[in-house]
Amino acid sequence: MCTHTRGQRNHNPLNIRKTTGGRKPFVGERKDGTDPDFLQFENDFYGYRAALKILHTYYHKYHLHSIREIISRWAPPHENKTQQYITHVAQMCQALPEDDVSDNICSLVKAMAWIESRMIPEDAVLEEAYRGVWGG
Repeated sequence: MCTHTRGQRNHNPLNIRKTTGGRKPFVGERKDGTDPDFLQFENDFYGYRAALKILHTYYHKYHLHSIREIISRWAPPHENKTQQYITHVAQMCQALPEDDVSDNICSLVKAMAWIESRMIPEDAVLEEAYRGVWGG
């Protein structure tokens, strides 16, 4: 029997949690989602796109530029092994935890998707999502 991770089943590679409040839905977010805690998307492209939108906000609105800053907000210590997460992402990105990720955002997303959901994005899917959000 083949089991998929929650992120794979939800097409939510970075395991974006549902939030309360009046936010607008992400493009491609399923309105009929059945997961009580995590968002569900129509396909992986929309899951990556949503993650990149959040990371874009982290970078430009909150001025979180390093792997350490981003992961510390994404996976806070009260519910994650944050330092371990930071170390693994930095190794996978071949960077230091304090390095600015602006030129390496796709590598960051690939590493986070692997840690969160054991997913490896197709380059074309990730690059299309990146261009639509970051304008690269």
